[in-house]
Amino acid sequence: MTDDTFNPAAFSKPKRLSAQDSAPVDTNETFNPSKLKKRIEDAAVAEEQQVQDLLTAPLGKIKAWSFSRLMKFENCPYAIYLGSVEKAPDPSGPAAERGTIIHEAIEEYIQCNTDTVEFQLKPGMKKIDLTPFHPVIDRLRDGFENGKVEVEGDWGFTRDWQKTGFFADDVWARIKLDALEFQDETSASALDWKTGRKFGNELKHNQQGMVYAIAAFMRYPKLEFVETSFEYLDEKAHMKNHYSRDRAMLLKPMIDRRANELTTATKFPPKPSMHACKWCAHGKIQEGEDAPRCAYAFQEV
Repeated sequence: MTDDTFNPAAFSKPKRLSAQDSAPVDTNETFNPSKLKKRIEDAAVAEEQQVQDLLTAPLGKIKAWSFSRLMKFENCPYAIYLGSVEKAPDPSGPAAERGTIIHEAIEEYIQCNTDTVEFQLKPGMKKIDLTPFHPVIDRLRDGFENGKVEVEGDWGFTRDWQKTGFFADDVWARIKLDALEFQDETSASALDWKTGRKFGNELKHNQQGMVYAIAAFMRYPKLEFVETSFEYLDEKAHMKNHYSRDRAMLLKPMIDRRANELTTATKFPPKPSMHACKWCAHGKIQEGEDAPRCAYAFQEV
């Protein structure tokens, strides 16, 4: 076997450079710092132009966004198309129903419509003890009586973040807070009750809080500081973050870009995966339907 046999003699030894020698240069691809800088600058200009084009593009089939809708779109555009454009059945599960029952009971109490936080969970729903949260809930009730707390605020914004109705024809962003508590004219806390788990949801909930803070600053021009607080009712846990107006305005362009990607979209490609399809109703046969609406749903083999 002479053709494929390794032959050390066939390889020349590399030249060892001395301290006075310069490294060999490939004349076809000489490093040119000015050209590299120009390419980086051109790429930045092109990216900025793409963003500007996106922000001014005409609205598409889905003209308004909310945080939950944005998450669904980024998870799987086709799922949001089925639910929001084709109006395919998208029923909530028992966990979401349980959360709604608890949220409504807390809301009624804070608004002084009931004397206690009263609710009746359906058979099979996990029980919950809200005792550790009574101090917070009672404080919000007192604040509501004194005009310092808003509950279940339905905030609507136009595409340039002007206030409008939640279901107005020109609504572009819909933000729904569980409670907004004003400490004074320049400071407020946005609170959100969570009946789901904290672990694994920190990133998503922090993004949700960022949207709350931006919306609060846009709605109330005198605000300078906003605290976001997520209260995990089942786990007896909290997660807080703090925003100055300057910090929120630095983050706002990112939210604008993501929201415009949804509201100007003309194509909604499916993105099936084990994670995306696990809780999606469109991969299952719903009441009144003959087959699943989504033919791309992930199937475990």
